Amino acid sequence: MSQSKFFELKEKIIETGKCTSCGTCVAVCPAHCLELHDLKPNMIDSKESSEVNECLECNLCLNFCPRSSYNMEFTEKYDPKISLGNTFSARTNDKEIKARCQDGGIVTTIIKFLFDEKLIDGALVSKFNKDWKPEPIIIQNKEELKSSSGTRYNISPNVSILTLKHLIEDLDLPYGDVNKLRIAFVGTPCQILAIKKLQSYKTNSQIFPSNVIKYTIGLFCMENFQYDKIMEEFVSKKLKISIDSLKRMNISKGKLLIQIDGNDEPISVAVKELDPYTNSACHYCVDFSNLYADISVGSIGSKSGYSTIIVRNKKGREIFERALKKDYFKTIQLTQKDLDSIRVLENIKKNKIKN
Repeated sequence: MSQSKFFELKEKIIETGKCTSCGTCVAVCPAHCLELHDLKPNMIDSKESSEVNECLECNLCLNFCPRSSYNMEFTEKYDPKISLGNTFSARTNDKEIKARCQDGGIVTTIIKFLFDEKLIDGALVSKFNKDWKPEPIIIQNKEELKSSSGTRYNISPNVSILTLKHLIEDLDLPYGDVNKLRIAFVGTPCQILAIKKLQSYKTNSQIFPSNVIKYTIGLFCMENFQYDKIMEEFVSKKLKISIDSLKRMNISKGKLLIQIDGNDEPISVAVKELDPYTNSACHYCVDFSNLYADISVGSIGSKSGYSTIIVRNKKGREIFERALKKDYFKTIQLTQKDLDSIRVLENIKKNKIKN
């Protein structure tokens, strides 16, 4: 099997520690010859599967990697700035979501709104398996939302399941043509960037799966962690906490708070202790507040029990205002000091970048 083009991705991105494990290369490969193994792309031998073709040497895997050269011309205008005009603090009005959510429950609430208004057929989110390992999943109704609430601090390769094979075989499609699907995508800055690179590609036909992503909801992200490092090496071995006893994990005010069965108070760990367990690709990322999402959501800037929302473009503004008007959530005014707290973390992340 020819590996010339994949070798370029391997040499420039994977072996240099820049791979974010987003799974975009797997999703865009027209030959279906890539897979993730231990969260890193690998080429499948076509002799091992009749569904795998020889590498077409199309270079899509490298071109649309979020860590390759950007070279984008957006069709939409994005607002990279944080201001009182586009940044809000909000909390869900849904009692069920409020009872199980992290912070203000806004991501879950926006997706619920999109389902209620029949604006989407599915939402690509992540959920925990029994070992607290995040896995990407496309939910097809608002009742499935409860499985995806809460924050993940391990990598979930969300883009990887946006393959034709997965969408056709594993989803209950409302119509025969998979290209008519309308999906809301929730992801980290690197994942959203990959989607936007796909959508900005100038060609007569869109690159799948960019055409099925209708809305992007971006999460604030300072850094992310591989499961084996943060959960197995740090939580299980160093802190001696059983994975089975975990109830909730949250990062707040420079502390990782771990809630376990039998303890009223969470175990508190300084975030700086997590530095050795950070995914290497995060050291090359400058985007904290998810600049290219339609709507960005995080906790920084808001008081406890609320989420910060940054409306980035016209599409994001439309769904934000419609959901607010229909009383899906309440908002409170942020101050310039609140906005500054977000800017501080944006600058910290930019200053940490490796050259």
